[in-house]
Amino acid sequence: MVDEASLASTFALDELMSAVLDAQAKVVLVGDGAQLSSVDAGGMFRTFVRERGEDAPTLADVRRFKAAWEKEASLGVRCGTNAA
Repeated sequence: MVDEASLASTFALDELMSAVLDAQAKVVLVGDGAQLSSVDAGGMFRTFVRERGEDAPTLADVRRFKAAWEKEASLGVRCGTNAA
C-alpha cells in the first residue's frame, strides 16, 4: 500500500509497478488526485484517478475539523471554489 501516492514521481510508480508485476503481487495506491503532484516528473496518480472515472473510490467525510463550516470550507478549497 502506497499512502500519499499523488506525491510519488511517475518514475517511482513505474519502478514500483514493475516490481509488483514481477512478484505477481498487488499494489494499492492511496492519495488525493487534487493534491500537488510530485516535485519530480509526476501526475500519474491523477491520471489513474481520471481514467477510473466514477469507479475510483473516494472518501467523502472530513474528520480533521469539528466545526461544520470548517469541513465545508476545506472541501471548497480542495475543489477550487472561490467562495471558500
